[in-house]
Amino acid sequence: MKVEVLKKGKKDFEIKITGESHTLLNLLHEELLKDKNVDFAAYTKPHPLVDYSVFYFRMKSGDPKKSLTEAIKRISSLATDFEKEFMKAKEGRKV
Repeated sequence: MKVEVLKKGKKDFEIKITGESHTLLNLLHEELLKDKNVDFAAYTKPHPLVDYSVFYFRMKSGDPKKSLTEAIKRISSLATDFEKEFMKAKEGRKV
């Protein structure tokens, strides 16, 4: 994965993400929209044959970098919680 900041404004942020699929981008999109200070979030994949997408979001208020950082932390926490639950389920299963 490669992340490149294309635009960082007081109320908006645009990044180019290379090497990731819709799975991560949809998750990031959903997490950002949970933030009441985020006004708009979307991404575009210019063409199916290119390996990058452009992710953009705009704030009603607040710092876009902080909102993005918090969304990433929530995603990381979800992954950690899932891993713990999976390990419990795996250990409880008789093979």
